[in-house]
Amino acid sequence: MKVVIAEKPSLALDIAKALSCDLSTKPKWYYHNKSEDIYVTWVFWHLLELKQPELLNNEWWGKWSINKLPMIPHFDFKKDYRIKEGVEQQFNLIKKLCENADEIYNAWDPDREGELLIQELLNVFNLKKEAQNYRLWLLDLNKNNIKKEFDKKRKSSDYKNLFNSAFARQKADWLVWLNLTQLYTLKSKTLEERFEGVWSTWRVQSSIVKIISDRQKEIDNFIPTPYWNIKGFYNIGKEKKNLDGLFFLLKDKSELNIKDEIDEDNIDDTGIEEKKVMETRIFDKEEKDKLMWKLKTAKKWIVVDKKETIKSEEYKWLYSKTQLMSDAANILWIDTSVSSGIIDELYEKFKILSYPRTDNEYLNQSDFDNFMQILPDLLEIPKYNQHIMFMEEHWLMKPNKKFVDDNKVTAHTWLYPLMPDDWFEEVYNKLPIMHQQILDLVIKSVLANMYTPYQYETSTIIIEIEWEKFKSNGNILKDKWFKSLYEEYGIKSKNKVLPQLNIGDEIEINSIEDIAKETTPPSRYSEAQLLTYLEDLLNIVNKTCDDETLKKRIKDIGGDGERKLWIGTPGTRASIIEVCLKRWYLEKKGTDKKMYYYSTPKGEALMNIIDKDFFNPITTALWEDKLRQIADGELKDTDFINEILSNLDEIINKEKPGILEKELQKPKVLEENTGACPKCWKPTIIKELFSKKTWKHFKLKECTNYIAWKDSKWKWTKKGCDWSEIVK
Repeated sequence: MKVVIAEKPSLALDIAKALSCDLSTKPKWYYHNKSEDIYVTWVFWHLLELKQPELLNNEWWGKWSINKLPMIPHFDFKKDYRIKEGVEQQFNLIKKLCENADEIYNAWDPDREGELLIQELLNVFNLKKEAQNYRLWLLDLNKNNIKKEFDKKRKSSDYKNLFNSAFARQKADWLVWLNLTQLYTLKSKTLEERFEGVWSTWRVQSSIVKIISDRQKEIDNFIPTPYWNIKGFYNIGKEKKNLDGLFFLLKDKSELNIKDEIDEDNIDDTGIEEKKVMETRIFDKEEKDKLMWKLKTAKKWIVVDKKETIKSEEYKWLYSKTQLMSDAANILWIDTSVSSGIIDELYEKFKILSYPRTDNEYLNQSDFDNFMQILPDLLEIPKYNQHIMFMEEHWLMKPNKKFVDDNKVTAHTWLYPLMPDDWFEEVYNKLPIMHQQILDLVIKSVLANMYTPYQYETSTIIIEIEWEKFKSNGNILKDKWFKSLYEEYGIKSKNKVLPQLNIGDEIEINSIEDIAKETTPPSRYSEAQLLTYLEDLLNIVNKTCDDETLKKRIKDIGGDGERKLWIGTPGTRASIIEVCLKRWYLEKKGTDKKMYYYSTPKGEALMNIIDKDFFNPITTALWEDKLRQIADGELKDTDFINEILSNLDEIINKEKPGILEKELQKPKVLEENTGACPKCWKPTIIKELFSKKTWKHFKLKECTNYIAWKDSKWKWTKKGCDWSEIVK
């Protein structure tokens, strides 16, 4: 007997169809192939959850107190976990099937979390009959691939390190979330400005709030610095063609404080001299005035340098889920919370996109071959017809090492379109418009990697007057190639053609203007920018870290970009940002086309009370790297958890002296026998209670014929007379 356990009902149905199961089984809790004795059943994400602290240890019951921290469970599957409410029937069915199984197949997501979900169930089941455990590594949900994967019989034992990594992640998140949520909720009582509710402090969530808060502080503390550009306007040749040039000073890069003073967008690195840059801004008004007088009285303007270069630009990447959501926001103006669900549906429901929760930057050869199968269908779609005919005519339809490399593919490849069970063209044309638009971005990314590089010519003319220099830049499109795929989005290259001039030519000056400007603060994070930022730790380090030792450590781990470090995972970033918005740590403002993240007063208050080193985005990214090391067998999960516990002890001991403990649940009885209840005529009492909304104490007169308690599932149960009134 073979039992396949899928992560969700929709995935179970796909597997059941591929394995020729009877789809009319009743009750609808599994599918059965009688001839091969295969049962396909499903769960609803985690069937188990770690119990709340008060159910794990009697000492953790009652009011929150810093003296009870840290709370450290045993993380014993049999004792510390419980079945989630509402899934008991499915849990018992799966247990019964597994008790009689000879082979058990884990058909959960092909990642570390998918390994945890099945192994925690099997640990709780404590099966007496020993069954062979296998893993279905499903990156493609069409029938043929499911059948092939089922026949491979990958041993679950080969993925033990993935389970260790996921279990370590679960432990660390529980330890941080429950302990520090209680710690900082208690600490929040010391704030002058108080906010309603519990102060949740998930590690990734708090790191994201810190990124937005830090950017907001940069903007709030930014002091604009005035500067001037000097522009010359010339008449060229007999036709008096207009040309403008920008005054510049040639400086060593070491002279410029790029991070604090100079806006990188204003620096032209067009060469001229190695390690030199063209600084076009003048920050000293007196210097600017002297220069303007000198230039206006000068008479002879001469071309002293001319440079023309043919440049090419290749398309160098495919999509991860994060990057696809980012481009969907930037190009298509689709909100990230919407695009995240659409991408999952393209994979799960329509079977037309590969597994989306990926962190790898390459395809393997078999994936590329699968993509080539859809080309005949793409030819039938008008927007792709011309491109594919051109590429086939010029022998461009072939893989290259910049995006197809079997040696660099780990668990999951980057996104690419799949051939569904029906014809690609048929499924594509039936897709909702936004689904189609997002899939188009993926299709074009694969095609663009095979296209000839985009080519253009850059030209720079240097004009000199009285030893002062002006530059004029131009560019001419030679061949648009892969960029032709993106013209429907309005992404076009604009030509700026410079007149024909030779070194030594004299030109006529028309006018000179000084243009007053101010330096601008860094921009707020848009939806797309934040997602991209979270996936690029090296960028975070360069912009936020002053510790050179830590910078070197991050770069060494990253292997000069070969190994990515990030915050969160591709599948969870968007949902975690939504949690930050719901808890009012962040808010979004802007237009339909462009929304930006702002830190709220509550978010700022959170940043003022948390340990900034512990919730530093770099620390969180290093955690993710350690979890990856555990998955690769390079680090023991116990070493990682011990480090977390050490950090928690340090934080809790540091905060102990400053926290004022207040009881949140246990009221004080101020007066007894204060009269008869008007509803049931039983005695009444007056209590002092604490309001979480106003963060103030108040008096309540209530009937003594009343009792309320929380049951084993942490739900309130009330009995008796519920009469009460607030005492003013």
